[in-house]
Amino acid sequence: MKALILVGGEGKRLWPKTEMIPKPMVQILNKPIVYYQIEWLKKYGLEEIIFLTGYKNYSFKEYFGNVDLDGLKIKYSHEDSPLGRGGAIKNAINKFNLHRENLVITNGDVLTDLSLDKMMKFHFENSVLVTLMSVPYRSQSGIVKVDENDNVIEFSEKTKLPFWINGGIYISGPDFFNYLPEKGDHEVETFPKLAKLNQLKAFRTTQNWISIDTMKDLDDCEEFIKTYF
Repeated sequence: MKALILVGGEGKRLWPKTEMIPKPMVQILNKPIVYYQIEWLKKYGLEEIIFLTGYKNYSFKEYFGNVDLDGLKIKYSHEDSPLGRGGAIKNAINKFNLHRENLVITNGDVLTDLSLDKMMKFHFENSVLVTLMSVPYRSQSGIVKVDENDNVIEFSEKTKLPFWINGGIYISGPDFFNYLPEKGDHEVETFPKLAKLNQLKAFRTTQNWISIDTMKDLDDCEEFIKTYF
């Protein structure tokens, strides 16, 4: 099975760390963020990964080359002008003739210790076009419960809320290609259509997960890697 890793964004919220390199190449404990994602994918027998590059695309090939130490094939699908994430996926499927493939697709700025084999099993048992990893929504602020007299009766710091969010990791079936835009975001243009067709499933998990968007997330990411990698 092959994996597509979306790494084309500029990561402006991490400036100046991303002034010269893309966000997934920002180093944590002397290795790029995406390095840990590749190590995670290798645990589940992935035979090939394809970086979907845009901004500062050369940095990936300079660091990873075409084969890693364990023989994993590494390829690159570059977009000269921004296609959006959905367009980038479609471009890569065309470039490498992946139309008949089941694919693991990930954002290059998320890390997890998810049991990917369980998600794969769920995907194939349900026979849908796309299964997405869904994780609990965690509030970025303290949650205050107040009674009718304005007394604080409960305070929870950054608690999990009763909602599920997209974890940025997907498994797609062969016909996914036909629903992707030439240019645009699959989460905006494709997923709502698949939901209406009952072709989009959520694999809900409480396994550990982190998305790196801000400077604070980089600090959290370091602790995450020390704990789970």
